Amino acid sequence: MSAGATLYAELLDGAREELVSALGRHRYRLWFRDAEVVKVSGRSVTLAVPTEVHRTWLEFNYRALLDRAFGRVLGDGVHVELTVSSRLAATRTVRDEIPDDEASWRTALRDGQPAPTLLSFVAEAENAFVLRVVGQALHGSDVASPATLYLYGEPGTGKTHLVRALHAAASAEDPAASLLLNARALTARVVPAVRERDLAALASIDEDLASRRLVVVDGLDELEDRPTTQRTLETLFDRARSRGVRVVVTARAHPHGLPGLSERLRSRLLAGLVLRLSPASPALRDRILAERADGWGVPLPEPVRAAVLARATTLPGAVDLVDRWAYVSRRLGRPLDPSHLAEVAAVASPSSPREEVVRRAKDVVAEHFGVDRRVLDRPTKHPNVLEARRVAMYLVWRAAALPLTELAKAFGLRAHSAASRALAEVRARRDVDPAFESTLDGLVRRL
Repeated sequence: MSAGATLYAELLDGAREELVSALGRHRYRLWFRDAEVVKVSGRSVTLAVPTEVHRTWLEFNYRALLDRAFGRVLGDGVHVELTVSSRLAATRTVRDEIPDDEASWRTALRDGQPAPTLLSFVAEAENAFVLRVVGQALHGSDVASPATLYLYGEPGTGKTHLVRALHAAASAEDPAASLLLNARALTARVVPAVRERDLAALASIDEDLASRRLVVVDGLDELEDRPTTQRTLETLFDRARSRGVRVVVTARAHPHGLPGLSERLRSRLLAGLVLRLSPASPALRDRILAERADGWGVPLPEPVRAAVLARATTLPGAVDLVDRWAYVSRRLGRPLDPSHLAEVAAVASPSSPREEVVRRAKDVVAEHFGVDRRVLDRPTKHPNVLEARRVAMYLVWRAAALPLTELAKAFGLRAHSAASRALAEVRARRDVDPAFESTLDGLVRRL
């Protein structure tokens, strides 16, 4: 956005309070959602609106109100001129097809986006072997004690796509054959039963897991520092091998790269097949986006693909933006022009999702402990700050699985060993202090 456009947007923002106060939020949104200041000259302000109906209605009903609202910003004597903009008319047409909020977006995309399948997984040579192994897990084998399959890779490598496709294919053959759980859902089932000492519920969970042909746990990272749930998984692996149940697990890092795992669980994971999914090359990324759009029934034009990649900083972000673009395009009955991507995009992500997690963790912890956020950026031995920094580092680790070297650097520490000690101290206290555990869980939710 140019400096002039920014100034005009701020001018309309300045007039908003007066307009909302006089009209109410509903009528303000109805008549001014698509309005835009396009020119300021002396005491004259030109306000563009999308249709002649808007211009006539505002001129007839709100002439004095507009002059007064903008006069509060620029001073007395302001006169507002109204003009119709074809560009705003096109934007209005697009906005009419867009869900009202992010919750509605999630529902619309969940209901409309193509379901993941093994055939729709776009793989280069590096990941083709992983795809074959996952396919073998679907069809089973004659092995009485199938090895655990552990898939890991950075966000956007396709782990969740693969396991959801695997679960869907297995369930299509037999609805009771497969169970797909993310780590949080597994914790939500296990922890209440343990805390309430509900032996019947624990037995039911154990039996449910062990009775399947396939059990998939997506996002093992979330189980770091969750000893109760980890023990359940350890038991599951032991019983699974004796009953012929195949267990598939995904995570962002190799088992050795997850220090919050128990040694027993780590050893069980390493005893199975551990496979890494490689990041997509630029050519593969283009194919993934094109096939994603095809799944919606909307071909992806080259200008749109280029605009998506220019706007999105990660492959998951690009896929999400293509989904949104395709959803609106399908509703419009034509490909949405790339100039309107800003209208359908989610709130802009930071240059690095991990940097955003660090920022949010520091903000949340500084507020909770009542310390200056800046003190979390550098080493200090003050007791209050020391605890706050350890907790912030723990939150970042839980949320982003940041490598220890990067984690230490984000908090002004020189060595990864300092970050490792901080995590160990937080985990040790959490294991013996239920109140501290509740505090940590609450801070994690705030992220």
